[in-house]
Amino acid sequence: MLLGPINSVDCIVFCIFLAAHLIRTVGFWRTARHALRAVPLIVFDIPLLLARRLLFAWGFNVIAPDQFTCTASAFEVIAVQCTRWSHVNLPLDILRAFFGRGVVRPFLRWRMLRHFFFWSPVTCEDYEGHEVDPAVKGIWIKEDPDEDPDLVVYYIHGGGFIMGSPSFYLEYLIALHSMLRDTFKNPYIFAIEYTRPCCAIPHSAARSPKRLRPRLIGSQIQGSGLPDGRLCRRHIGFDAP
Repeated sequence: MLLGPINSVDCIVFCIFLAAHLIRTVGFWRTARHALRAVPLIVFDIPLLLARRLLFAWGFNVIAPDQFTCTASAFEVIAVQCTRWSHVNLPLDILRAFFGRGVVRPFLRWRMLRHFFFWSPVTCEDYEGHEVDPAVKGIWIKEDPDEDPDLVVYYIHGGGFIMGSPSFYLEYLIALHSMLRDTFKNPYIFAIEYTRPCCAIPHSAARSPKRLRPRLIGSQIQGSGLPDGRLCRRHIGFDAP
């Protein structure tokens, strides 16, 4: 399942899902207070940046924007500016909502419906741990759960072992699974969920992710029943061993 690029309508729908989730989880007034803090960015900073980019492209004597701003699309510039602002100015619990399943899973459903996918081509199973390591949680992505896999991709997403959710990467992982099907008969993908007992705390462990790797990967190897040679580890944020 390969979906098209995100457009402005998708952004509006995402904001609606995000606002509804924040109101439900942190309350209306706290959501409104932080939304008002973003007004100067949306009303002044971003339009001025786009205007300066346009004037620079037309040859006017203005301060040159950075290279990314000059070459990226207007949508990419807006998305990056909003992301930078939110990481600096929003509390961690609100920031986590951007990547949480309560927002991104309804958004993925919307994206699928907009591209006329009425059901997912794969099974996305929430994993709650097993006797080897009950603290490990994540999402299994499978096409045929009743058949043994011939490849398991172990996916560790970005976020400093603190923030983010595998749900945020579901669209990418489903697309990755579709491409793997060109080579493998029944690939599985496991995306780790960052939980406090296993990843986020203590900070010393987050600064040394190699300590976490044997525990996380080893427990999943035992849970999947596959030998190590048939497990593909996909890392973001640190080097492979």
